[in-house]
This record gives sequence, C-alpha cells and structure tokens, in this order.
Amino acid sequence: MLSLCSAFFPMWAEALAADLASADICVPPKQGLVATDVRYVIDGDSLKLANGQELRIIGINTPEHGDFLADKARQTLKQNLRQGINGGKNSKIKIYRSLGSDKRDSYGRILAHLWLLGDDGRWTSPAINLLEQGLAFHIAIFPNLEYISCYAAAEQQAKTAKRGLWDNWRPLAASSKKLKPGFAFIKGDIVEIIDKGRFGSELIMSGGSIGLWIPAKSYKLFGGKHKLKAFIGQRAVARGWIYRYKDNRRLQLQVSHPAMLDLL
Repeated sequence: MLSLCSAFFPMWAEALAADLASADICVPPKQGLVATDVRYVIDGDSLKLANGQELRIIGINTPEHGDFLADKARQTLKQNLRQGINGGKNSKIKIYRSLGSDKRDSYGRILAHLWLLGDDGRWTSPAINLLEQGLAFHIAIFPNLEYISCYAAAEQQAKTAKRGLWDNWRPLAASSKKLKPGFAFIKGDIVEIIDKGRFGSELIMSGGSIGLWIPAKSYKLFGGKHKLKAFIGQRAVARGWIYRYKDNRRLQLQVSHPAMLDLL
C-alpha cells in the first residue's frame, strides 16, 4: 500500500521524512502549552476537564463505546495519564495541551494535542502511545495537521506488527451494503470525479454508493485541483467518517488530507 503522499507528492513525502529525522518534531511546542486538570476519561480520545469542558485529542480516533477494544483504549489512556502525574495516585491528573489551528469541533469540544511531563523531565504523548499499541487510528483533518508525521509513524509501527485494531483488519468494500454512517476504512476503485465548483470535488468509488469528498480548501494539499484527475482508475483505501449529505443518494466520506487516502 502506498500513501498518496509518497505516490503522488514525493517532495511532500521527503519533507515528512525530514521531520521524522528531527528529534524535536515529536515534542510539544516551547510556547503555548496550557496546564489542565482532568476530571475523568470519557473514552480513548476524549476527556472531561476539571472546568467541565470536554477535550477531543487531535490526530487519533479510537473505537466507540461497545466496539472492539474500546474499553482497552479508554483504560490505556487513563493509565497513561495516571503514570504522568508527578504527585502520586491521589493527585489530580494534570496534562499539558497545545491547541490545534481549529480550536473546537462541531460539538463544541476543545481540540488539542496532549502532553505529559514525567519526573525525568521527558515529554510523552498519550496519542502516540495509543497509536503504537494499535488502540487508535491516525486521522489527519485540515487544518489541524501538527505532528502528522509523528502520528503516522506511530500507527505504522502497530500496523506492521498487527497490534490491536490492526490484527485481522479489513476495510469495507465501497460496494458493500454494510456501509453506514460512522468511522470506517473503505476500499474500491476511483471511477469518476464530479466537480462541485467552489465547494470541492467528489471522487466516486466503484459501485457508486459512496463518494470521497475533497473540500476546495484542501486542494493545495493534493498538489492542486488538477492533480485529482490522476486518481481515476486507481484502487484506494480511504479512512474517515461516512455521512449522508442532505438527500444525496450517495454516502460521502470527507478526505481533507492525502494521509487519509492510500493507493494499493
């Protein structure tokens, strides 16, 4: 499987490789960190803060309640946070967060990267830990693309070793009747592109029951709108949230970054 980053945009892939080679790329920023107390862990990728607000971790998606490994992801995050406390088991859980470019999601939750400062002075990322264990999938949603290379590399470790969610992992066929709203991996051939003007473009997958939505604001990440034509005839696996837009007969899955689309 080839990432679109390397298959179509080698210069962008080289930049990612350079980032990965830097020891500083997977550490928090020197400015902009906010220390925050946590009331409790909601699930593997979201927290309730002491001030009552909810926080959604950028860069990952963990299983929903009741799904395979959902409880393990939640417990792992909870344990990871506890281990990062500098004052013992009865202390409040304190995290450091750096906000994304988009600071809140459509549900009003704070969007942030989480960091823990250990007694040894080293920073660790709960998101990277979950990805390395195969308890989360990497997601890249424009414009919150900070640390994308770190998260992608951590996921690749788990995928190669078939850990957690990657054990017996299978994407759904684009023509499957099992397609429904929610997070999924979809596999199929890209057979057509429909230009939606200033809004974006829709890549129709084999079977015609689902389209990949590329918002116009993301064109530059794909090398420009004209580059999308090269996808026709390609077999790909897309990841993201399936939804139905208004009364559109097709389901849609938004792909706002090349990291969410892999060529086979």
